[in-house]
Amino acid sequence: MREPARFDEHLKSGELSVTILGNYFHNSFVLELAHTAKALSPRARQVFLCTAEYREALTPFLEANGIENVEYAVFDPSSPILLRWARDIAVGGGRAGERIIVVSPDKHAQSKETAEATADALQRILPDRHIRVAPFVFETGNLAFVETPRGRVLIAGRKIVFDNEAYQRRAWAAGHDSRALLEVAAETFEVDTVIVVGRAPTRPDTRMYFEYHIDMGMVVLRGNRAVVSRLEYGDRERAALFGAVDRRHPIITPFLTADMDAETLARVLSERLDTVVLEYEAYAAVLESLGVQVHRSPVGWQHVLASMSWTNVLQVGDRIVMPLYPDSLYGITKSTRSEGGLLEISLDVSAIGEERFELNGFNERNYGLYRSLGYEVVTAPEYLHYMMGGIHCLTNVLE
Repeated sequence: MREPARFDEHLKSGELSVTILGNYFHNSFVLELAHTAKALSPRARQVFLCTAEYREALTPFLEANGIENVEYAVFDPSSPILLRWARDIAVGGGRAGERIIVVSPDKHAQSKETAEATADALQRILPDRHIRVAPFVFETGNLAFVETPRGRVLIAGRKIVFDNEAYQRRAWAAGHDSRALLEVAAETFEVDTVIVVGRAPTRPDTRMYFEYHIDMGMVVLRGNRAVVSRLEYGDRERAALFGAVDRRHPIITPFLTADMDAETLARVLSERLDTVVLEYEAYAAVLESLGVQVHRSPVGWQHVLASMSWTNVLQVGDRIVMPLYPDSLYGITKSTRSEGGLLEISLDVSAIGEERFELNGFNERNYGLYRSLGYEVVTAPEYLHYMMGGIHCLTNVLE
């Protein structure tokens, strides 16, 4: 295979995947991990960063499922690298012929040393790569890169600004303001222009921030194409939402709070969904203005509330690993709480074994969409939406 010239090519070639199993990981989600790993193998060399406990449990399970090319990098449970999603760790890149990986510092770090733990860990796994820490924090699921006749463009979700407003005040941070941040981001990622998308003027409540990452609503593909979510939310859907709140449907459980009555909660959720409709249309408009051919991925309001997204996929060469979501939503996210910027999620996984993952409804429609774009589509049952995550958050395809 020819040497990828740029980091966005690395992300789409699937030469290497790195999967992080940290403190957030629940044993009930190991099936999703196995399906995702199998979809990548044997094309990808796979490296699992995990605790010794997870390695002991994973090894026989992966072997039984015929998953090969597996390596392990074992870390202490207290290591900072195990506190974040794999998708939030690094992007692969190339500069002047070098093989470079740019690493985001840990935005929750309490010292400069812990901010560099991820880079040190990746350097041990990839000794022949040049790895460096960016002077700002970013999450790879919140970045997209487009090649245009006028140059290379980085599209970033507004959360990158919110995160750096806090991080840049750290004693060891560079202290970049919003304007300098975009200039430094352009230099770091070797792009000509940075476009920030996102309608929120300030950071909304974490659980209500449905456009948390732009890869929950868009994905840029090879061939100057993209898939962007389309949310239909009109009077009929609004009535269904208000009814779900009144009935305390399980999908509403994560949003229930002691200080918000049912009518207020329904109104707040509805207003946020109205914003998401506009957000997705803005994604499509920005991409089209850059000359990208946009295809639309249908989603319902239930999917947005449940962190279900068919643009949160893995690109592995000519293959798309696509999430397969259950319609039943038996598993319940009981509550969410943000403590010091870290999201704590309480789950009831007692009924997850009863979930049915079938290729129908929105699963079938999005499966057909990616196939129509010329991809081999491999599906993986998706449980991580109960933790506000997805396939691309679990696995980071670096090269």
